[in-house]
Amino acid sequence: MRPLTGALVILLLVAAAAVALAVWATSPGGPGTASSTPTATSTAEPEPEAEPTPEFEYPEAGDVGVCFDPIADRDDDALLAMQILDCDEPHHGEFIGVDRIDAPAGARWPGESSVAAEAELLCRAIFEAYVGIAYDDSRLGMAIYSPIRETWEFDDRDVWCMAEGNFGRALTTSVRDLRR
Repeated sequence: MRPLTGALVILLLVAAAAVALAVWATSPGGPGTASSTPTATSTAEPEPEAEPTPEFEYPEAGDVGVCFDPIADRDDDALLAMQILDCDEPHHGEFIGVDRIDAPAGARWPGESSVAAEAELLCRAIFEAYVGIAYDDSRLGMAIYSPIRETWEFDDRDVWCMAEGNFGRALTTSVRDLRR
């Protein structure tokens, strides 16, 4: 799985803002519309407030413990964003930590298998510290997002670790100190 680079995050945020602005500008009552007829005032009961819009984010290093449903790219399964959820609601993952591959800036790309092996070691240690049981003894799954060649060239060494329900099963609580 590939990590989302900072440039891609910014690009996605700019694109989302542009779409929202375009929708607002062309909607009735937006700045691009004029009304030549007066509008009637309604005396009907106000509509109940709509459900809040889901919060979509990409994790930061300090977001350990955030529960989420992933939003992944259909083509390559890269994590695009996360729908943040309360850990007591059904969810598919929990951000358990981030670590860094020990390689200096400007270091040559060590290869996909080397990066994957190092990332797995880092996430297994994070998993055991967070969940309270070794990954091999757990009934949980784990997702790892690590650098790829293109992001490595920009000194990306971050490894993102997520615990998830095994075999696609939803979680209904935090996995912190779950010991299973």
